[in-house]
Amino acid sequence: LSAYLQVESIGSDGPALLFETGPGNRWLVDPWARHAPHPRGGSFAVEIYQRLPNDTDFSILSRNEIAGLNFAPVGDSYAYHTARDTPELLAPQTIRDTGENVVSILAALDATDITQRSPDRGKYFDVASAAGLVYGANLGRLLAIAAIVFGVVAWVRVTATAVRMAGMLRWLLTAVWSA
Repeated sequence: LSAYLQVESIGSDGPALLFETGPGNRWLVDPWARHAPHPRGGSFAVEIYQRLPNDTDFSILSRNEIAGLNFAPVGDSYAYHTARDTPELLAPQTIRDTGENVVSILAALDATDITQRSPDRGKYFDVASAAGLVYGANLGRLLAIAAIVFGVVAWVRVTATAVRMAGMLRWLLTAVWSA
């Protein structure tokens, strides 16, 4: 088994979100980002999913270090695993969009040498369901450093303005009161 695409159905409506990937996912997430006509999802979703009290069939494969992508629509999830959880609840738009995404991803993977894998665990997200973006660990570190630098610069500028407008004593009292 080289790769696994899981289509779960936690809900019956809305787009199927890419909410979990297996180990070393970048080589799989790139085709999703580039070729899925309706990309939806984000690598942040796994943090939410890991805190839920349930698993999917994907969990078994992921634990065994098998690469894959896990999709699920989450809209109208009130019926999940109840007697009301019937095929009639599935929205035709959800089925069509999910099918188009899966077929497009598989076609892209079919044209790829899947033996050339990267251990990189890419971060990914969609932009308004129109495009997917993927970036690796190095860009992630660079973005985190830039966010810290911009945050410190903003804090220094706001503090300097507050001291200039109200004086150092008032700024210190405000800082102590806020803390």
